[in-house]
Amino acid sequence: LADQQTPAWRRVVQYWQSSGLLSSMSARPGASDCNAPDAWPTSAECRAFVVDTPWSAVFVSYAYVRAGIPGFSPAASHLDFVRQALRNDGVSPLRFADPDSEAPAVGDLLCFTRGLSTPMGAAGIRSYIAKGGAGLAMHCDIVVDANAAGDGRIYTIGGNILQGVTLRTLHVNKNGTLWQLPRKGETFLC
Repeated sequence: LADQQTPAWRRVVQYWQSSGLLSSMSARPGASDCNAPDAWPTSAECRAFVVDTPWSAVFVSYAYVRAGIPGFSPAASHLDFVRQALRNDGVSPLRFADPDSEAPAVGDLLCFTRGLSTPMGAAGIRSYIAKGGAGLAMHCDIVVDANAAGDGRIYTIGGNILQGVTLRTLHVNKNGTLWQLPRKGETFLC
């Protein structure tokens, strides 16, 4: 948005297009309008699609695709990232880890579940996916700085937080693992 002219919703359309995920949404109203290069800049239908369709996983996919991460499979669902991490087939760049015991590194995804009355824990997430569970409300941020300054902080970015891309600051202890992490949902690394 450095040009000070591009409306933010158009940037979100670019996330969908550049991640390769827009065509998978063709059944949703307005998605096809976003794919028409000459129509989408003024399309009310496209704008409605962008506002009404969760795009936080699309932002992660856009960033990883743009970074050229080998073996990464774009997804419109954060749960698909966890599935990739648990696949552990030597091809996926993602792996499942517990942030209470492993320090986050730049490029990791810091993911958490939302809306659960009881946290699932790492074993619960593994079991849920092994049983073919679907529809788990989640969010993942990308770690962009992992205590490089030695200030006891890591920084993450995530999309579709208050309809924007945001920077989050989290604290780490002397071992580099997360410290005083809010536990509204269960958190894990990919």
